Amino acid sequence: MTSRNLGKKIAGFAFSKKAFDVQLLDLRKVTDVADFFVICSADSDTQVKAIADAVVDGLAGADVHPWHREGVSQRQWILLDFIDVESGKEPTGASA
Repeated sequence: MTSRNLGKKIAGFAFSKKAFDVQLLDLRKVTDVADFFVICSADSDTQVKAIADAVVDGLAGADVHPWHREGVSQRQWILLDFIDVESGKEPTGASA
């Protein structure tokens, strides 16, 4: 699966849990840390967790698993690192 296709799948799983402001950012010309970054917003910490779970569970069916996860226990924001694609979710108003 290409990094672009992975990013699109992540965005699709986020939409399936009613995420909003979903963006697939192409970082290939900006950095070599990741090819794409998917970011989205949610209305609550419960929804943030549901979105992250949908991404992880949905991609597990394709035998794709996050290399690293951050923020899962706090649910204020969650970062899922799939090496070539990063995915971030946060509740509305969580950014300082």
